Amino acid sequence: MPPHITTEVEQSDPVVQPAYVDGIEWTPPEWTLCGFPIDRGHPDWICLDAAVRTLHQLADTVTEIDSTALGPAMHVAHMLVSRQSADGRWPAALYARTGGARGDGRSDAPIHLYRKLRELLQTTEFDHVIAFAEKQSTRCGRP
Repeated sequence: MPPHITTEVEQSDPVVQPAYVDGIEWTPPEWTLCGFPIDRGHPDWICLDAAVRTLHQLADTVTEIDSTALGPAMHVAHMLVSRQSADGRWPAALYARTGGARGDGRSDAPIHLYRKLRELLQTTEFDHVIAFAEKQSTRCGRP
């Protein structure tokens, strides 16, 4: 689990709930793609669709009182900006240790994460990533 996620709840505030989804395993800090959610069946590589689904689950736990879950989602979002390809998409699978693409599969899944973060944070930080993906999608005739 990344060090910035805590499963402890202050006993003095019974309203606060931990922003943590039980059962998530995270890549270790020494790996290139550190702090990414991983599938226990494939601990050395990241399936981007599954990772984004997990981060959406975390983001859905955000409240006005506890926004802790945004930490891992923002971390992964920042790490993925530089991995967006010229076609506006991302590798569908990545080697977690090296950050390299695993196979030729492509994914649009991060766009959903960027849109979710834009909505939650009322930010334009990732608008350029979203716009580029949408432009390339239209240009290439993808839905």
